[in-house]
Amino acid sequence: MGGAAGWFAIALPISRLFNFHSKASDCSAVKDGQFLLKGAPSAALAKFDEAHALASETSGADLETTLDTSYCTPTYIEMQRANCWIDLGEPHRAVELFEDQLAALPPEYRNDRGVYLARLARAHITAGELERGAETASKALAIVTQTGSARTFTELSAVARAVECQRALPTIETFFERFELVRDRFAA
Repeated sequence: MGGAAGWFAIALPISRLFNFHSKASDCSAVKDGQFLLKGAPSAALAKFDEAHALASETSGADLETTLDTSYCTPTYIEMQRANCWIDLGEPHRAVELFEDQLAALPPEYRNDRGVYLARLARAHITAGELERGAETASKALAIVTQTGSARTFTELSAVARAVECQRALPTIETFFERFELVRDRFAA
């Protein structure tokens, strides 16, 4: 278990050991929700509800003794839920949730906005809305050109692979032309 999943597997027991009160349990509930998807979707969705409720609580904990999980907000949790809706084969639900949460995302979260726009593009494409997906992916790509966000570019790479055989559509071709320019810049 690597990456974020590995971090949460370690962070939650450590926070319990030292009695840290942080949002690690919120994020752990999100990760539990993602891990449960394949075997028990309703249990996974219940974990997202649990995480959302925990993230909504304010904590009076001493910031010097807590883990930094400030990113684990209700919006973050709902974005993770939307991503899981795609994996559950419910891309239209994902689109609705991504759009609602993007509208509430503060403008200073540009990198996150890029990632979530790329995931929204994937939801549109999975739902068969190729042109809307390409338009949304182009918005995310504009953020990548401004910020250099590797996370967003990675998400957009998955979008590009998903629509590669549809390049005859003008919006997809436009996205690909821009995507290839950015990819070449990243490679240099």
